[in-house]
Amino acid sequence: QLWDEAKSLSSTIQILPGEAVGIDVKSTYHFVLSIVAVWLAQGVPCPVDRRYPDSRKEFIYTNAGIRKILVSEELTLHIQDRLNEPIVHAREASFILHTSGSTGEPKGVIQTHECLINLICWNTQAYPLDAKEVILQLSSFGFDASFHEVLLAMSLGASLIEVPFEARLDIQQIREYIRGFNATLAWIPARLLNAILEVDPNFLSDCDSIKHIVTTGEALVIGKELKHYIATKEITLLNFYGPTETHVITAQAITFNKAITQPTIGKSLPNTDILLVNNHQIVPKGLPGELWAAGAHLALGYLNDAQLTAEKFVFHEGQRYYQTGDWVFLDEHENLHFIGRKDDQIKIRGFRVEPLEVERLLIEIPAVQQSCVLVYEQRLFAFIVTDESIESIKNGAIERMPDYMIPSVFFRIDVMPINNNGKADRTRLKAQIQAQAAQPSAPLDSTRISVQCWKAILGHTNFQMTDAFEHVGGNSILLMKMQAWLEKNAGCFISVKSLLSHNTPELLEQLIQDLRAIHELDLPDSF
Repeated sequence: QLWDEAKSLSSTIQILPGEAVGIDVKSTYHFVLSIVAVWLAQGVPCPVDRRYPDSRKEFIYTNAGIRKILVSEELTLHIQDRLNEPIVHAREASFILHTSGSTGEPKGVIQTHECLINLICWNTQAYPLDAKEVILQLSSFGFDASFHEVLLAMSLGASLIEVPFEARLDIQQIREYIRGFNATLAWIPARLLNAILEVDPNFLSDCDSIKHIVTTGEALVIGKELKHYIATKEITLLNFYGPTETHVITAQAITFNKAITQPTIGKSLPNTDILLVNNHQIVPKGLPGELWAAGAHLALGYLNDAQLTAEKFVFHEGQRYYQTGDWVFLDEHENLHFIGRKDDQIKIRGFRVEPLEVERLLIEIPAVQQSCVLVYEQRLFAFIVTDESIESIKNGAIERMPDYMIPSVFFRIDVMPINNNGKADRTRLKAQIQAQAAQPSAPLDSTRISVQCWKAILGHTNFQMTDAFEHVGGNSILLMKMQAWLEKNAGCFISVKSLLSHNTPELLEQLIQDLRAIHELDLPDSF
């Protein structure tokens, strides 16, 4: 049925061979249908996350020369036309994804069919997977893992389970999907697994069907609760590494006996060459170097940016390599160990974020006169010179950038401190972050469930009863951790949607009391 629909759809798209087609859909079925139809039409899919702000989508469509967009509304899929000068890509181009750019604008990466073919052929042979697998589709369509999920299921002849957008950020619903569909494989961030199991080691205890969990997009750390879960449930954790410019290029299967706190990123995939370079010299085993990757998984380059392509994709002894910017070292067993980044780029929920792009988007808000964004303890802190309220600035940010790019904390300042070079004095601003973290807050009533919850989830007490969760370090991962904490410690099953609308200790406390009052009601026998 899908194949017939895709063939029919492909005949109506009417594009030039190699032309990019936008995909802005809500359901997994429409995503699969769209990418297959575009490929059949000899086009190049360019998907966006449905939740992206309109301004970001518009930039992506303009940058990629998009004239046709496949858009879904509930059960229907239609073609949306737009005026643009089409860009024709090479036959090798398989899809285009946009990642955060250090220039202040998203950069489009053009990946190849060879990459996807090599990846899926390796994945189906490297692990004991077959047509009986039930794979949860959890990744954003703006993330390369979504292609991996879809094509792996199709190549195995396995079941691919659609998890609605609103359920993907709700760990209780994810658990229900695992149980309800007897899911065997899912892409779940290790950061989320650690957070949930720290609060309640038994949270996933009755999810007996799951056997493989893929974690990718950020450095893997295995907490003691996650290690125990892997052991007791005989889970294999698949640690995949690779930036968008290469997709997955190294992997390690982690069973209980390999579940150390910071496992390696494994060995390189077939048809992939790895170099470790420092100061233009190849480094020997045991010494750190920047990871350079070559081979079947290399992207064609950056969309409309020959200069950046030449800068990041370089030749060494006749071989073309991508410089990842990641520091690693090679051990005596030929396993690669991730050390960290060369620059300020960080990963948030698997997405690359460049602080400079966040600064540029904040400056676009009319009320913002100056902005500076810092990375501190893997979180974004924004310093804003403005006459408006932080709430107003945050609302402006929500309109202009994806939620994973919105800083955790906003500081409103009167004057931006300047260093001797005439630039924002980041050292002084960082000191302000550290000073606030050390500053004692007003006493909190520790008898309140909401206060106990926030302390446990945030790991600090620098908040007041009326502070918004997202303004004191909260994020989507911590929201799901809060769900698990409240279920275990307060006996309350609260959706992420309700937590978002009750985003202060004061509002959460009232919600908890209301739920408890309902549970204590004496209902008539007829109920």
